Amino acid sequence: MNTRLLLLETSGAICSVCISYGNAVVSLQESTESFTHASEVTLLIEKAMKAADWEMKDLDAVVVSNGPGSYTGLRVGLSVAKGLCFGLEIPLLAVSSLDALADFAQAAYPDGVYFPMIDARRMEVYMGGYDVAMKSIFPIGAVILSENTFDEWLPFGKKIVLCGSGVEKSKTLYKGAQFVFLDAIFSSKHLVNLGLKYFHEKEFVDLASHTPFYLKPPNITQSKKK
Repeated sequence: MNTRLLLLETSGAICSVCISYGNAVVSLQESTESFTHASEVTLLIEKAMKAADWEMKDLDAVVVSNGPGSYTGLRVGLSVAKGLCFGLEIPLLAVSSLDALADFAQAAYPDGVYFPMIDARRMEVYMGGYDVAMKSIFPIGAVILSENTFDEWLPFGKKIVLCGSGVEKSKTLYKGAQFVFLDAIFSSKHLVNLGLKYFHEKEFVDLASHTPFYLKPPNITQSKKK
């Protein structure tokens, strides 16, 4: 029987909710304004379920993007996912935002090296590196992009595939023919493949103790007193 998943992506600017049946996307609902996760995620879930003509009891599991990304967005997404899983008594799966982006890039360019990147401040991105087998070749971290960031991989001749919200700023630095830029907005639909894989491998997370991978603490500022 095909698995029925509800997938939530709140790590980026756009709140995205998807329902999948096996590998197929049944319904996709996304916000039209940036960083409205708290006010929109439950509404988008309701719209997605209605569009799929499903009831909540039909779900087999919930999948949530696990970061890195927006501190507030990740907290909102996980809180909603946990609440649903507790109430429905179904498992929760957490998928790395960068792993999901790399998986998407690998499907588009099967013979390359992949560097998913999430936009941070100035020329900084949250980034990881993956080979064609999805093994790590660059540890996930906060990286300041420079002209030499990818020099190590140029001699191999493979396509260097850059993907995610950090791609736009990378275009000003890398002009060679080896570079490929996938600037698609990270979406809940990109979680389907790994979410389904984790479900079948029973890689469920603990509802009580699991926290997102923030990578860095929140950027909290205080208003200046007059």
